[in-house]
Amino acid sequence: MPYSNPQASTASLEGEALSLIDSEGNSRRRGSSLGFASGLISNLSNLIRPVPISSSQPMDSSPTMVRPISQDEAAVSASEVELLGLLQLNSSSSQQPLPQPEPESKKLHSIRLTPFVDHTTTAPALYFGSVIRKIKPNHQISIGRYTEKSRDAAHAPQGSSASVVFKSKVVSRSHAQFTVDSSGNWYIKDLKSSSGTFLNNQRLAPANTESPLFRLQDGDILQLGIDFRGGTEETFRCVKMRVELNKSWSRRAAKFSKESYRRLQQLSAPGRSTPEDGGVEPMECAICLLTLEPCQAIFTSPCSHSWHYKCIRRMIVTSYPQFMCPNCRSVCDLEAEAEEAENDSDLPDLDNKDDN
Repeated sequence: MPYSNPQASTASLEGEALSLIDSEGNSRRRGSSLGFASGLISNLSNLIRPVPISSSQPMDSSPTMVRPISQDEAAVSASEVELLGLLQLNSSSSQQPLPQPEPESKKLHSIRLTPFVDHTTTAPALYFGSVIRKIKPNHQISIGRYTEKSRDAAHAPQGSSASVVFKSKVVSRSHAQFTVDSSGNWYIKDLKSSSGTFLNNQRLAPANTESPLFRLQDGDILQLGIDFRGGTEETFRCVKMRVELNKSWSRRAAKFSKESYRRLQQLSAPGRSTPEDGGVEPMECAICLLTLEPCQAIFTSPCSHSWHYKCIRRMIVTSYPQFMCPNCRSVCDLEAEAEEAENDSDLPDLDNKDDN
């Protein structure tokens, strides 16, 4: 059966569509116009199909006439193609999985133990560095005395889940135990210790008796053992510590702390400035070589040198009340009363002083 030749009609239609799109390309980018034209041509090509001609009808040698497309129709088709692409993009993005919250079983709960200095008694407790431990819910941390087998626990990094050990003979090898539940609540339990465990001056259980779980609150005072022989030797002293739970010790720098820190910078380093930090160089501790930051315990001597209090504490206590600056070797009296500042005009000019 003879058919009409639709290829010529399709080619002419494609040429008209491309010319129409190019004529409107003055207000659109060429890339977007070609995208609209390709979608429009594919839609129009589907509408044109071969039309069978019966054998009784004579073949018409005249070309097939196709109605030209107006500019309004081309603009509507292009907008439909663009709208269809946006809908497909939104549907694909909505199918992306949302980030899932971290399961409770993988969260780590933290506890920090710091030495408690009791000024009401003349016998000081055992002094130790702060200890930070992190564990998963429904896990435990044991507390005991330092031995050769527990050497790794004594040197464990901060934030680990290792046991907590103290170099005191009044602490049992397996003295007590910390436990945390899935809600982040911490508990303490005595493990049949002979010298006892005290929570806020209350003993948890008699000697050699296991106690039930007692819930800890932020800021509680925990004591392990009782001083032996009056605590004259450091190894026979009890352990007193303050309990801080779930990063409660992390504080943001308040406005007053930041202003005090800037004033301290200007006092310690007058005249020095850099453009990176807004006009003042950051200070460093000459002992640990770390930067002094707001909300840190900082000690400043009369010569305006500053250090972390933890770094300089031993030097202060050893020679108190006199103090020798390790930077400039100047000696000062820490118990001296505050005096009014003298006028600069009354002070001698040391820079222009004659050496002779």
